[in-house]
Amino acid sequence: MVNYNVKMIERYMKVHEMTKEGFCDFCGVPLDTVDKMIAKDGTVMSDDLIKVASALYVRVDDLMGRS
Repeated sequence: MVNYNVKMIERYMKVHEMTKEGFCDFCGVPLDTVDKMIAKDGTVMSDDLIKVASALYVRVDDLMGRS
């Protein structure tokens, strides 16, 4: 189990009035990527993590709840 910082994603989606689908399109990742992150599934591909972190302008460590 991985402790992704899903609150960052949820906050971004709320501020920019995005759906999950819209957020995934914006990041260029499949919809199941965000679903896996919400479920704390550790099988998210690293390139997808990088895409999400880049879209949020945060480090991958911050997205993964590490500092």
